[in-house]
Amino acid sequence: MDWPSHFPPDEILFEIWLHVDDPWCLTWTSRRLYAFSKQTHLRSLWLLQQYGEPYAMFHAIARSKMFDPELFRDLLASGATLSLAIVQELAKRQFSDVNNKPMMALSYMSWGKGISFEAALAVVTEGRRRQAMTSRCDSLKYQDWLFGTQEMLESQLEELFCKHQFAPLPLLPHWQSISQSEDSWVKESAMDKAYSKIRLVVKYMQRQREYNAAKRRLAGSSESTVRVGSRQTSSRDL
Repeated sequence: MDWPSHFPPDEILFEIWLHVDDPWCLTWTSRRLYAFSKQTHLRSLWLLQQYGEPYAMFHAIARSKMFDPELFRDLLASGATLSLAIVQELAKRQFSDVNNKPMMALSYMSWGKGISFEAALAVVTEGRRRQAMTSRCDSLKYQDWLFGTQEMLESQLEELFCKHQFAPLPLLPHWQSISQSEDSWVKESAMDKAYSKIRLVVKYMQRQREYNAAKRRLAGSSESTVRVGSRQTSSRDL
């Protein structure tokens, strides 16, 4: 038996949905909940609630059946960040043959492969519009810095985390290659270097949040100025 259309109110369902770890299991219990689950904005807010602004887009793309251009645009409008690293990784996986191998079955290799061409194109196009695509992948730059094979200046880290909106992606097989190394000294040395930089990563992720919040405040202030200016113009015209 389905729930009455008026009970509980949509506002209550909305709040319940946002705080359930796997709300899609609820869609089997009610036709109303199934219809409710199709709301793009609700999906965006759930992803942001579960994963935060730096990782909502990554986990949305991982849900290939759900991710489409409409959800992508709504996530951006709702505050999700689009890192250059995600754009680079998706472009490589969608538009080249480099990774078209049997190992794609591995979870870190299958990320982004199931989404539609239209959705992938929307992400890459927006990424190119926002910032130039560099030849060196941001994830590899970060990986080399983290494990001590390449140094980065503070200004370079600032650019990586703030301008490029970088967040470490849980895709890199480099952790596996180090952990499986037969040379215990190499393994311990690399891990020690990585662990010593964790606090610095947290610091720059916090700086990224502050940077984005400042940009939103500035954008909101600019919009208010434009609206006030348009009203003044209208009154003069009258």
